[in-house]
Amino acid sequence: MTAENAQKTSKKIPVWAWVVIGVAGLAILGALINPKNGSSAEVGSAPSALAVAPKAEPAVTAEAAVEEEVAITEENEAPQPAAQAPAPAQKVATSGGLSESNAREACMSAGDKLLTYGGKIRWILGAYPAQIVDDQWFFKVEAQPKNEYGTKIKHAMFECYVGGSDTAPVVSDAYIY
Repeated sequence: MTAENAQKTSKKIPVWAWVVIGVAGLAILGALINPKNGSSAEVGSAPSALAVAPKAEPAVTAEAAVEEEVAITEENEAPQPAAQAPAPAQKVATSGGLSESNAREACMSAGDKLLTYGGKIRWILGAYPAQIVDDQWFFKVEAQPKNEYGTKIKHAMFECYVGGSDTAPVVSDAYIY
């Protein structure tokens, strides 16, 4: 048989057959592993049952608990620090009533206008925490713009300042560097 004839007579195994073989192999492996405790079992052996005895908890009476509490408080005679005042809550809107979500929407549209040749502004994974600076929302986000040849520019940043109100947000500055 020549090499040409051997090549014509050999058949390739279709992809679906490899999938069936893989699934059957996983089923066989799953049958060999005991699902109760994760240990491998011998072929034909019965599954083993694990018996776990509950731990007995010591019985504590109310008198013993009070005595123990008194002993603990006598040992710790150091003065307790004064409770710290809770940190002031971060502003959720500017003085004009602009919320973060509406400011972010305005920045998204401004960022899309800056991407003349396409690209991405990574609002989910590449966003830094939004801040209110000079009564405007400030957003700093990782960007990946494309140049006029379609090449992605890595390690770029998009910054945006938004003021105004919820009904009329105003993007005062937006740029990619």
